[in-house]
Amino acid sequence: MSYEAVMYKFLKYDCNIPSILKVAFHESSGSWEYMVIQMKKTNPSQPWQALNAAVGFDPTIGKFIITVDEDIDPLDPDSVNWALSFRVQPHLDCRITTGKSSMLDPSSAPPGASTNEDRFPAPVGTSAILINATRPFAFPAVSLPAKEYMENAKNIWEKLGLPNLTPKAPWHGYTLGYWSKENEEEARLAVQGKHYLTGNKLASTRVQMQDLATKALSEGK
Repeated sequence: MSYEAVMYKFLKYDCNIPSILKVAFHESSGSWEYMVIQMKKTNPSQPWQALNAAVGFDPTIGKFIITVDEDIDPLDPDSVNWALSFRVQPHLDCRITTGKSSMLDPSSAPPGASTNEDRFPAPVGTSAILINATRPFAFPAVSLPAKEYMENAKNIWEKLGLPNLTPKAPWHGYTLGYWSKENEEEARLAVQGKHYLTGNKLASTRVQMQDLATKALSEGK
């Protein structure tokens, strides 16, 4: 869509936000009401820089404007909804702005309204909601097998002549920041069939509740 290229250039170069990766306008919104901005943020201010710039670009473009991380496909509603469901706290990550103008939006004014009322309904015009759906901090890894194992499974599937697959992101596991070397080692052991070693390690760290209660009493807690 033409707006996508225009908005991409505006945000990335004119507004100096180098972390912008892609801009998508969903066709079901008329290709101007629902905008998703994919970015690889380097600081927490960048999503709001992009959102505020995008909503101010044109008063008739953008009713729902969303920023997402680089692992979210901005063109896939399921991927965007996943981010909205699990990376957003509405009281922290959503803002509503007014002063917008309507373009072919029947929700702005009832049938028969004047052109002026339809375009800019009193008292503050139309509105837009800005949503920061990027991760606020490190998350645990996506709970799926790693890419190499999923690709191997796909190869086996295809060799068996089974129906073609059309994977949708996320179709394999990957880190989202909260993944330690210990987690990596435990995953490696699981692949090797040695998951019991992790169980033995965890068993060795068990502490009886009576011991904890005694310790708490001795410390006056």
